[in-house]
Amino acid sequence: MCCGTGATKAELQAELERPGLFRTIFYEAGIGIALGGLDGQLLTCNPALLRMLGYSVEERDALTIGQISHPEDIAADAALFRDLLDGQRQQYQLKKRYLHKDGHVVWGWLIVSLVRDAKGRPQFAIGMVEDITAQEEAEEARRAADEQLKQTQEQLVQAAKLSAIGELSASIAHELNNPLTNILGYADLLLRECAPDDLRRKDLEVIASEARRTQAIARSLLGLARPARNVRAPTDVNELLRQPLGVLRAHLESSGIHVTESYATNLGPVYADEGQLQQVFFNLITNASEAMLEGGTLSLQTAIVDGEAAVAVTDTGSGISTENLAHVFEPFFSTKATGTGLGLAISRGIVQEHGGRITVESKEGQGTTFTVWLPRGAGDKIGDAE
Repeated sequence: MCCGTGATKAELQAELERPGLFRTIFYEAGIGIALGGLDGQLLTCNPALLRMLGYSVEERDALTIGQISHPEDIAADAALFRDLLDGQRQQYQLKKRYLHKDGHVVWGWLIVSLVRDAKGRPQFAIGMVEDITAQEEAEEARRAADEQLKQTQEQLVQAAKLSAIGELSASIAHELNNPLTNILGYADLLLRECAPDDLRRKDLEVIASEARRTQAIARSLLGLARPARNVRAPTDVNELLRQPLGVLRAHLESSGIHVTESYATNLGPVYADEGQLQQVFFNLITNASEAMLEGGTLSLQTAIVDGEAAVAVTDTGSGISTENLAHVFEPFFSTKATGTGLGLAISRGIVQEHGGRITVESKEGQGTTFTVWLPRGAGDKIGDAE
């Protein structure tokens, strides 16, 4: 790997003690200078490099390359040094990390070349190191500022979108309200005329229920930009989860989706607006079914976890990519060709207004779990799920 035996540490030290230009440059230079053997080991270094790395002159002889180099950079440095010895390079230069005596990272710009004897045989390596820590930290601060600016710009774009929703939804809510009021009116009229055992009664009740839910969706859309006060009362979360499932069960079964349910028996009441939470659960169940186009299993579960009411909706569908997972709650973001991208954004807003949160876990090809976390009243105890 090398030509010639190379200079020893004692020979280099003797040369450095001999008066002359080499000695003056080595000791007086404002940049770090390191002299290394052909085996890649540190032979000696000048006072500037010692100051740069926080070591004293007395500690110099015990220093090693492994001690002052960042461990993640050692392999790359060694590969470049081998190329130098093999004659593939005349010199090499790179930005690299060093370790200060106190453990923090020092950035340096390193230039390495070989010093040869009169016959062209390499004797030792000389590396010159410029401390660029201040520049690197300034660049890192600039990158962080750019990232913060990007995030701020994205937030402003989202705010503009929400503002547009507010203006548009006011018009939509008005336009939807009139036909929905008529539908509800006729449905109620027909219900009053239906006998209790009339087979059409159940269908009419579904029509009325879905019309009321559509009105609630329009109000929630408006609430994205102009939140309205909701009416909260002690609510049975298990029952709220069962209701949208009852509406969708026939569709789920026809789509080859098997449903499993596990409800905590002592979940206790949650102070909530029933209509709003029902909308959240309806949206999560619908999304889960749309992720299982070839059929699968939909699991609904409630539990008490660390004092919170947890409602989990799990599917065995296609899953969500890591890239998309970070955006699923953003307004207008959708992976579906016909999706509006508002369902999960609205749902998160509703849950946050209730003092809770929504989390999501997903693996591509395996499925997704959305969990709604809601605060409960004090004094409830954890119990078994049925």
